[in-house]
Amino acid sequence: MNKLYKQIKGKINGAKSIALFCHIRPDFDALCSMYGLYYGIKKNKKVQMFTHRKFNDKEKAILDESLVQIDNFNPCDYDLLITVDTPNTERLGIYGEGVKNHPNTIKIDHHPSCGENIGLLQYVDSNSSSCCELVFKVLKAIKSEITPLLATILYTGLLTDTNSFTNLNTTPNSFFAAYELNLLGADINKVNDIINRQKPQSEVNITKIFYEKFKKIDKEIGLVTITQADLKKAKAEKIDCDGFSSKLISIQGINMSCCIIEMGDNEYNCSMRSRLGYAANGIAQSLGGGGHEGAAGCVINAKTIEEAEKLVIKEIRKYLKSRKTDEK
Repeated sequence: MNKLYKQIKGKINGAKSIALFCHIRPDFDALCSMYGLYYGIKKNKKVQMFTHRKFNDKEKAILDESLVQIDNFNPCDYDLLITVDTPNTERLGIYGEGVKNHPNTIKIDHHPSCGENIGLLQYVDSNSSSCCELVFKVLKAIKSEITPLLATILYTGLLTDTNSFTNLNTTPNSFFAAYELNLLGADINKVNDIINRQKPQSEVNITKIFYEKFKKIDKEIGLVTITQADLKKAKAEKIDCDGFSSKLISIQGINMSCCIIEMGDNEYNCSMRSRLGYAANGIAQSLGGGGHEGAAGCVINAKTIEEAEKLVIKEIRKYLKSRKTDEK
């Protein structure tokens, strides 16, 4: 066992009460990383998970929602705080200040650091395809029991964060982790059915709007904007739009894609994808966000969605221009 794993094991073993957190607007990788840790370390300890919202039907089919709390967090009630899949305190939302000021914290993440770092002890590997992959490594290193339920949860995060093993950050380690989790009893047929074969009507409705609003800019930029009015019309939520930027990048000729979703209060969520040989994370960083080379994102504050769109297009064009200059 390497030094970092020993340090993590020591902190976990030395704590009687542990609180777990993931980022705002969590995806499956964030939630499953948190649940994976919960099931892996909860024996003989008080362990509580915190999140920011209720679960949708897909999440409820994989995860026991009754195990998480929304709000009601007092840092003094816990010896150790652990964050997963979260690069900075801003992304922790209402829990950020409590984590920032706690004397005993661990961060497990696969995102390159952006802005303020969190976690007095950090396990960060930006080459990992998912945070669940890192949590799996930690649990194996500290000799946790990997039950079929736990294996299923970790496999879900791995599958979704690699977009079914098609994202650019998918590595041989991703496939090996999937292989190991399968051997440990992960119900991959159940997960594949829930994730890839069960689309709620709300997702179907908003996808229709997505294809109606999609536009190609400068021949190689794919962009779509989804407003609150669009979501209301489709009876959908932001999570029903997950994967839209990946749909855009799959269109022939598109090298950079972006999906902008109105969140309210002049706040717009921006998800970016790039084709092999192009980098989305630098563009996201220029707009205050971050991520991986092929998949990145940010939150833009603007008066209108049109203004947010102009800001994004400006940065993408700047990147593409500099890229062509470098090629010469």
